[in-house]
Amino acid sequence: MTDSMPDEPSATVALVNGVALTGLDLALKRLKCEPEEVFLRCGITPSDVGRHDRQIALTHYLRVYEFIQSEFGQGDFGVQFGAITRPKNAGLLGFLALTAPTLEQAIVDFRQFLPLLLQGFHVDIHRLSTKQWKLSFSLVDGQSAAAPQVNEQGLAWFSNIIRAVLGQRHWLPEQLHLQHERPAHRALLERIFGPQIH
Repeated sequence: MTDSMPDEPSATVALVNGVALTGLDLALKRLKCEPEEVFLRCGITPSDVGRHDRQIALTHYLRVYEFIQSEFGQGDFGVQFGAITRPKNAGLLGFLALTAPTLEQAIVDFRQFLPLLLQGFHVDIHRLSTKQWKLSFSLVDGQSAAAPQVNEQGLAWFSNIIRAVLGQRHWLPEQLHLQHERPAHRALLERIFGPQIH
């Protein structure tokens, strides 16, 4: 694995708040591996996970997904993790979504406050009509081997926020466009996002 970023976070390195890793340890246990060992191998201090006062280099966060891909062949780990993350367990962004008076406000808050938890991601939201929105969510460094997983994770997480705000557990987007190659876990993606996947 190559990494041109320095190991220690600095002012120029994209950072991930420790809260953004909440639940990642439990998801790793599902793979029958020791989360602390995985975190250490990826340059993350296990005690930083879930801590709002700790920052982790984005490159170290991405290494977890790269490790899972290489060691377990789990290209669907990201979307599975995103799908089980509920807004009530998602810290600040979840709280803002659940207390927003409208879906529009929840969307605006998501875009505005995401960088407090996750840097290095591009989020773009456009209203197409009174009932349609277009959301783009992607890792800025699209060359990372982890990009497909974290992008799918973010989209699944955002879908759960929309479902919670609307009070519609079975809400699905009209279309989902992925910028990576056709994944082997398309059937899982269709269960989470519906059949209109391109």
